[in-house]
Amino acid sequence: MRTVSFRLLVLLVLVAGATPAPGQEALHLVKTGTSAEDLYLAGARIEFRGEADGDLAAAAARSLSIEGLVRGDVAAAAGSVFVAGRVLDDVRVAGQLVVLAGEVGDGFLAAGEVVRITGPSQVGGSAWILGRRVDVSGRVRRELRVTAVRVRIE
Repeated sequence: MRTVSFRLLVLLVLVAGATPAPGQEALHLVKTGTSAEDLYLAGARIEFRGEADGDLAAAAARSLSIEGLVRGDVAAAAGSVFVAGRVLDDVRVAGQLVVLAGEVGDGFLAAGEVVRITGPSQVGGSAWILGRRVDVSGRVRRELRVTAVRVRIE
């Protein structure tokens, strides 16, 4: 899969962080259906419930929820990131709150104030986590590397 450049991710974050004018509602994007191409999403709140045959790059000012199937990589930044679907390749995410409650086929890289890998979740490769508080109760098939103030591993 193609890699997402750092410049593009910064641009997505700037676009997503744009504050709506007074009296206007912030953008809430819900993506369903199937996409045969790579997806680039930006908004205040993003919910991805569909299928993507390629990579998914997303930036959300408030929240990002991935509940569908991504056959490529995920690169995302948001205030809160919730991955409950299936990602068949790598996941690289950053947010104040990052929760993995789904399945990652390969590597998982996360940075956040609070990062959680919940009980039903599974990481098929290695996991690298940077956070203030990290809770891991899910399964990590290869190595787990954590840098945090407080770590809880079940």
